[in-house]
Amino acid sequence: MQVLPAPPKLKFSNSTTDLTPKNTTESVWLPRLTEKEFKLYSKESYDKKSYVAPQTEKCATTVKLLRPHKLSDDYLDEYLEEKSTENRTVDRDLNILMINSLIICHLNKSPKCVVPHFELVQETQWGLGWIWKMKCTKCKFISEKYKLFREIDTGRAGRKSATINYGFQTGVINCNIGNDSARLLLTSSCIPPMSKGTMQRITNTVCDKVVKLAENETEQVVESFRKRNETLGLNKNSPVKLQMDGTYQSVHIKSRHKMGQNASQVIGIACENETDNHDIIGFHLVNKLCWVGAWLRGKGYDIECPNHEYCTSNTNRHDPLSEKDLGYEIGKKIAKLDLLVDYCTTDGDAKSVQGLQEAMQEIFDPLWSVNRLADTIHRGQSQFREVLRAKFSVGMFPGATKAQRNDIKIAFANDLKLRSHGIMKCLFAKYNGDRQQISKCLPRIVKSVVNCYSGNCSDTCRWSITLCNGAIQISVSPSIGQFLHTYRRIRIFLAMP
Repeated sequence: MQVLPAPPKLKFSNSTTDLTPKNTTESVWLPRLTEKEFKLYSKESYDKKSYVAPQTEKCATTVKLLRPHKLSDDYLDEYLEEKSTENRTVDRDLNILMINSLIICHLNKSPKCVVPHFELVQETQWGLGWIWKMKCTKCKFISEKYKLFREIDTGRAGRKSATINYGFQTGVINCNIGNDSARLLLTSSCIPPMSKGTMQRITNTVCDKVVKLAENETEQVVESFRKRNETLGLNKNSPVKLQMDGTYQSVHIKSRHKMGQNASQVIGIACENETDNHDIIGFHLVNKLCWVGAWLRGKGYDIECPNHEYCTSNTNRHDPLSEKDLGYEIGKKIAKLDLLVDYCTTDGDAKSVQGLQEAMQEIFDPLWSVNRLADTIHRGQSQFREVLRAKFSVGMFPGATKAQRNDIKIAFANDLKLRSHGIMKCLFAKYNGDRQQISKCLPRIVKSVVNCYSGNCSDTCRWSITLCNGAIQISVSPSIGQFLHTYRRIRIFLAMP
């Protein structure tokens, strides 16, 4: 940054004061600012083409801003001091082998040097692995280079990769922390990290390997189902039961800052519902993010994803994310494995079963149908929301204010949800999952639940499954003690049409 002197003042003929400075100061050159300091001193001009110093607009001096000094992307200098020592990741057995080899080679080449003093003369970084070259400070002994990392035998010519680099990137992918966070974690431990380019290249290779491994595991799961069917005397391609759901990149489906959905990525996962393992047999990712396309559009090119080279997205950025399309793509992948699906468990607001059925009809049979089963968790939440939206009589819930009546209503909704779930669980355990026997008992249980809420729980709760002990002084189920006070009797008169 250059600070020029103030221009000379003019002399007025009628003035007795000389405004011209006696000693004109020379221009002062200050050290080049960093990017962080440059933002403190500068401000973008109105034409968006240059930067100015707004603090010196009304001053007599002139300030010229130079380009900021770009700091290195390496975080190591921020955590290391001048006297600090860095850490290295080396293989334990190879390090011990290097020490023994140094002693033997030094004894053979420099027998007169009785007590050697080894020092590191050269080190080469290979990702997180290191290659060391040692020397003795008391003699002229210089060792060979020692690789302190294990190598991966790729079968190709050239330098081999280190196992620690691929192992570290595999852990980064599974932890979902990203390369920048991983580099910051290494530098905070005083370990020199890999370069960003090397980490990204290894990440791409590891991701491809993970996808292939997942596909192979899916094929093994399907093959185990076929063997099980043959062992049970069934057709090896007998239909299976699935459970499917999708997860989005964003917590909220709507956005306050733009039109449409807030998420740009969604992944659908289908798990088998035949065993307690619930192995994944199908998945599909819909991605709208593409850095290359966004950069080209910013430069003025008419580019639309995913119809250009090096595109990472598989759908247009304006298309909505649909779980029906997820079900269709997952259905095609499952159909390629010659696997039929007859039942699929999903949440109530999803249409993934329709997409799954369309894929099965397109590949196997136009008349094939996939039946949807409701998830117990989503069914309970739907029941809770329906109770909140229902219109009850005016004097149904006690309370002096609207807030108190609303709290009792929410407690009633939670009680009804938990009671319904507990009743169905007890019925399945009592009748061993026989749906016909359960259906016969449900009408009687519904009447008992209504009587229990009305305060007549002593008549029917003792002889029916209502999760109530049938006591006269307690008109609510013990399972809702966290919502309704058990020693406070609340009579709820259901609004009849």
